[in-house]
Amino acid sequence: MAEFISTFFIPVLVNNNPAYFSTEDSDTLARFNEPHENNPTSRVLSPDGNTVVASSGDVWTLTGIFEYLVRALVELGAGKELSGKRWIDALATSAGWRFVKDSAGFVVGLSDLEGEVETATFFMECYWGGEALFGDVFGIISTFPGWLDGVEVVEVQFDTVKTGFPELLEKVLERDGFGVFVHNEVQAKFVKESGVAETLMKDRRDEKGMLKEIQWISKRTEVKYHLRNKEGGPWEGFP
Repeated sequence: MAEFISTFFIPVLVNNNPAYFSTEDSDTLARFNEPHENNPTSRVLSPDGNTVVASSGDVWTLTGIFEYLVRALVELGAGKELSGKRWIDALATSAGWRFVKDSAGFVVGLSDLEGEVETATFFMECYWGGEALFGDVFGIISTFPGWLDGVEVVEVQFDTVKTGFPELLEKVLERDGFGVFVHNEVQAKFVKESGVAETLMKDRRDEKGMLKEIQWISKRTEVKYHLRNKEGGPWEGFP
């Protein structure tokens, strides 16, 4: 997100704490009718100093801030600049959005990803190798390494429009020592029909049909190192 902001905007911080702000801060708050000691807000201005879209208000999540900034860029006529950049597409997916484009391929808005994100779990000899492997796959939203039933695994969330379970399974089976924990009958049926060896398929469901919990190696939101740094992957060059 920091890279996205610095690429398309000139960030300016206005302090709203009376104990610390300057005269310029106070004048800026007054100009835009922003109260002192308010919660943080974002505001995008055009080159002539006018507000492009209304203040973001009490929106601090990645999803909300990204949506606000994209609306501002579209309003400024910069939709073309958002198109054709894989790292920006990956950021949009990570924030829970997909770009809506016009007939020329320029971004004109966002649509919700809800209902189009699926999850799969794969096991391997080393979960870091598994996490790095999925950095090559466009459409991967997140990777979560950990342990399940005594083996190292990576849970993968993916955008079903950009990739699918068959493609992920094919990529996994190209590697020795990799296999899959199926989540449901659809995945199990596909794996069996693909001729995958029984030793390479495990079931993540317990006796009640619920998914077994994975023992995560750290906080889920912190585990994206290899996905972000994999050379040639969708996050390459993104901090």
